[in-house]
Amino acid sequence: MNYEDKTKEIIAQELKAKVISIKQTSGGYSHHMREVEIDKPPYHVFVRFSNISEKKERDLRKEIFVLEKFREVDAPVPQILAFKKNNGKEEHDYMIISKLSGTRLDTIWDSISQEEKIQISEEIGKLMKKLHTIKLEKFGTLEENGYIEGDDAFKFKQGGEQKKYSMFLRILLKDVFKEMARLTSYDHINPERIMKYLKFILKYKEMLDYQGPPVLIHGDMVHRHIFVEKKNGQYEITGVIDIEFAEPSCPEYDFIKLHRTGFFDDSQILQALKRGYGPIDEKKVLFYRITRDLMFAQVLIESGCNEQG
Repeated sequence: MNYEDKTKEIIAQELKAKVISIKQTSGGYSHHMREVEIDKPPYHVFVRFSNISEKKERDLRKEIFVLEKFREVDAPVPQILAFKKNNGKEEHDYMIISKLSGTRLDTIWDSISQEEKIQISEEIGKLMKKLHTIKLEKFGTLEENGYIEGDDAFKFKQGGEQKKYSMFLRILLKDVFKEMARLTSYDHINPERIMKYLKFILKYKEMLDYQGPPVLIHGDMVHRHIFVEKKNGQYEITGVIDIEFAEPSCPEYDFIKLHRTGFFDDSQILQALKRGYGPIDEKKVLFYRITRDLMFAQVLIESGCNEQG
């Protein structure tokens, strides 16, 4: 597929505009994306093409639902300017979204003062608190139109009393064991290490559990997905992007990436995050990170980074 020609066609059809320039972007995990300058307002937009995969949890159709939900709580997400759903197996869905104002946080984080980092961290906490007010029906895989593919227990036509179980824990452990199976299939993985990890999971199963309602989490909250702008001496969050991994989950699960990037290692930044968000169960965040890191290791190994994985 020639993405440049297709982008020009889409811009002309959907926005009745002429393309001035097209630039391929490096951001985004799942989809092909082009930054486009056009000859009329809003002048700068992004065109995203679906990757035609079977992974419905990272489909553009899901993102439509998530963006609309985030906008309902006044989160600064891109505006959807156009969306085209294609049903053919060889066709891409596409989406046109607005370009956010501000500067990507990861490009300035190392150069700003500690006081500015603290102030921004509090704003991140406030943003995440907004997102986590969105309640969803159940835990599972989020798909098109907000449909959630759960994992309900099998029910015999004639059976006794159904046993109670934790749906959150079932979904979490299902993902963990799936990645564990993938890792175990590699010859260079130490079986003793896998067993040690399994024992850890079983020992702390109760700590991993969550009994609250499913909330819509961003799923990939890191510096590079946050845009900020300084106004009257204070930073404001002007945008949050890359929602491919948004899902119904536990609130603490959304802090994994911030934990990984050091937010919980700096007491001042952590306290600022809590001032904005409210109480955070740090131990749960750590345990969820351990489960998520196993999945990340599998991705690294399959991408060829064996030593890092």
